[in-house]
Amino acid sequence: APDNSTVIGTILDKRRPDVRWSFDFTKSISVNSKGYAVVARVQSDITESPVVVIAGLGSSATESAGEFVCSPEYLEQIRSVAPANWRDMNMEAVLEVPIIDGKGGHARVVAAEFW
Repeated sequence: APDNSTVIGTILDKRRPDVRWSFDFTKSISVNSKGYAVVARVQSDITESPVVVIAGLGSSATESAGEFVCSPEYLEQIRSVAPANWRDMNMEAVLEVPIIDGKGGHARVVAAEFW
């Protein structure tokens, strides 16, 4: 991390405490083979419209997650794990991003929650 205060970034699954997705910031991007990101869509009471949040553990994961939400092809992964009425629900997904030669590859959904 830029301020050297964080060395391991971790995404936790509140429903499954034994599941963790981590990224070691002390290793070079060429050594890490996977990155992770969170993509969420929640209904805002303030704007009365959806808000999308994209956050990655590292720049490669963040960039791949941004590409994920802009691609109908990738969003099909969400539809494949979603309940029938998911478009009216809040949603959060964890993406796994392969890192190849220091660059993020195609993200895939490894966990999703709808409410």
